[in-house]
Amino acid sequence: MGAHRPIETGQEARAFIASRNVFGVKPGLSRTTWLLDAMGHPERGLRFLHVAGTNGKGSTCAFLYAICEAAGYRTGLYTSPSLAGFENRVVVHGVPISEDRLVHYTRAIASAIASLEPDSPLQPTAFEVTTVLAFCHFADQKADVVVLETGLGGRYDATNVITPIVSAITNVSMDHMEILGDTIEMIASDKAGIIKQSRPVVTAARGSALQVIADTARKMNAPLMIYGKDFWAVEEEHSLSQHRFSYWGKRRDLVGANLSLLGAHQVINASVALAIIELARNAGFDISDDAIRAGLRQTAWPLRFEVVASNPPLLLDGAHNEAGAIALQSTWESLCLPKGILIVGCLREKDISAMIPHFSAIAKMVIVTQPTQPRALDADELKRAFQKSQGTLSVTVADSIADALSQALATRVGKTPICVTGSLYTVAEARALIQAEGDRAGTANVF
Repeated sequence: MGAHRPIETGQEARAFIASRNVFGVKPGLSRTTWLLDAMGHPERGLRFLHVAGTNGKGSTCAFLYAICEAAGYRTGLYTSPSLAGFENRVVVHGVPISEDRLVHYTRAIASAIASLEPDSPLQPTAFEVTTVLAFCHFADQKADVVVLETGLGGRYDATNVITPIVSAITNVSMDHMEILGDTIEMIASDKAGIIKQSRPVVTAARGSALQVIADTARKMNAPLMIYGKDFWAVEEEHSLSQHRFSYWGKRRDLVGANLSLLGAHQVINASVALAIIELARNAGFDISDDAIRAGLRQTAWPLRFEVVASNPPLLLDGAHNEAGAIALQSTWESLCLPKGILIVGCLREKDISAMIPHFSAIAKMVIVTQPTQPRALDADELKRAFQKSQGTLSVTVADSIADALSQALATRVGKTPICVTGSLYTVAEARALIQAEGDRAGTANVF
């Protein structure tokens, strides 16, 4: 059994959690269940809205969180990966987990883990530790409801130890094939693993993925709401500054609602959130139409076609798979933006060849780079992939994201848009650099 020195600081807490990365990504719930048992099962007194999906689950969670908060509920939000600091993955009532609470829970979890043999099959991963830590915090903070985003897949994801009020699967496309399977049906089956007996589920999945989800829901006697059949929406107005849509549900409609997030795909994500809210209302939640409108209007979710400067546009979009790249291209073209300068950095395990045609369709030149991340794809290799797919497109290499931003700004002519994309890690790093530059200049934005 491993001895450990008590954790005293936030830095030590983060270092301990990061040290669990040595155990990698290991599907299964036994480690999370063991750790929850050691911590007294904090999840048992909580009410959850559980969201899975290949794309859009984070945005859907952000809509849900904002709506529940606007309705007066003390709401917890658990998301991943960390885009604006570890603490922002665990939020209650607008407040990220404090340094003291982070230390307190990590110390207790580390103490429990110290009882295990080093080679025990129950040694939890970093994500499992973070999930249990979040449940402890939500319970202590007496959250009325927790909006819970899966980390990877569904069936064997650490978050899948709970029984939710409502489950949702935003959509299913090809991503994380090395873990979830190499067909849409296999990936859908894994995500459908979050469906619980007799608990309602919402989805915007289509085709064979929808069939898998529908079959699972039927076996679990779980009422299913399907986008395009049981609820739907129409985008009414969109620009860089205005986005409005109308929603029609099973029992409630919402006409002329304003969205804070851009893109037709966000209309679908918001509609999934509204269908979840319909079902939550059936379970006793008191959420008015005014609260829904306010939540949709106030939702903050960085790095999803985020406009950090508008004239000329500077955009951040975390598209990191084919579906995300298609959404980026679609949003770009729907706004009638001219071809721009794309800064692209990706992770090694992603299907780059599937994304490149969609990135190239909106680019007049590409600057490839790589995020400060161990899994980053080498920029020279990314350049070769672009040249193989799009031989006539101008592609240059930047040593860092900071260098890529400098190159793009120096190269831009007139109102040429700039967009950073390819990975959430890439755009998060770019966002931090832009904010830091703005702080140094004493302005909100220097671009």
